[in-house]
Amino acid sequence: MIVYQIGSIIFTIFGLMSICISITSKNEIAKAFYLLCFFLSNIAALLCDIVIKLN
Repeated sequence: MIVYQIGSIIFTIFGLMSICISITSKNEIAKAFYLLCFFLSNIAALLCDIVIKLN
C-alpha cells in the first residue's frame, strides 16, 4: 500500500517537473515530449490513487 502512495507522489513530482521543462523549452519537439510525459505521469498517479482507494 505504501508503495502505491510513494509511486503517486513520485509521478506527481515528475509531472510537475515535466510541465516546467515544457514551458521553458524552446524546441517544439521537446515541448511535445515533456507535455506527453506530463499527461502520462498524471495517468500513472491517478492509477496509483485508484489502487489505493480499492485496497
